[in-house]
Amino acid sequence: MKHALGRCLVAILRLMACLPLRAARAAGTVIGVTAWRLQTSPARMTSFNVDTCFPHLTFEQRRELCRRSLIETGRLVAETGFAWYGRRRAFERHVRIVEGAELISRPATEGLLILMPHLGNWEILAYIFGGSNVACLYTPPRVPGLEKEMIHGRGRWGIRAVPGDMGGLRTLKRTLDAGGAVGILPDQTPAPDAGVRAPFFGHDAITMTLAHRLLTERTRAIVATAQRTGSGFDVRIALADDGIRDPDPVASATAMNAAIETEVLREPAQYQWEYNRFRHTLH
Repeated sequence: MKHALGRCLVAILRLMACLPLRAARAAGTVIGVTAWRLQTSPARMTSFNVDTCFPHLTFEQRRELCRRSLIETGRLVAETGFAWYGRRRAFERHVRIVEGAELISRPATEGLLILMPHLGNWEILAYIFGGSNVACLYTPPRVPGLEKEMIHGRGRWGIRAVPGDMGGLRTLKRTLDAGGAVGILPDQTPAPDAGVRAPFFGHDAITMTLAHRLLTERTRAIVATAQRTGSGFDVRIALADDGIRDPDPVASATAMNAAIETEVLREPAQYQWEYNRFRHTLH
């Protein structure tokens, strides 16, 4: 049954890739509105997180932010076909770097750690950073058949998908030491014994220490996002605050979370609030 579901989803994604991006997003809007109106599990988690992180907003403002967030997540789902199968010409038309393009170039001996929070559509960043020595940490999808498609979709730009096991972590370290680039999603919640408590929007969240462990004096740390616009995606790249290099892992994680907050506040509806960010601390 799961394999049949996987084949069905792949067929849908390939079909969505044939649609204009605007049409795919329209389908995503329907997905998001439906999820909000039915008060699905993602909708309830979104409400919890938004209420937790934005207590200064009125009830009506928080509900509107929740509704918009579910719509943006629906669009994220619908854009997967474009992200994995879209042609280079379409990417050239819809994706532009509006800030920080100069940060991609660096000395051959300097590694690049790319922090890609769950904001906008991080899959688009494979097109920006793809190259001969780029590795990205990934978690295999739960649906059989999608993992192969995801690896292929990212790999066509030159991204090596690296699993989050010990062998994968060694690969990330070697890549940085060789002057390559490594991409991680810094707001994924690790197991409690694999992270530290650090504030995120004023509340403790178990935060990964992977970035802290990977950083060296010869590694440049940046925060990259691909935010959704009417015509496509605006990519913003910024240097991570020096606090992320603090030898204290809690101070480092605090600085990393603060950098994520800064990007989220640019367009809070495009953050994936349905992700259970506080599951080890507030539940």
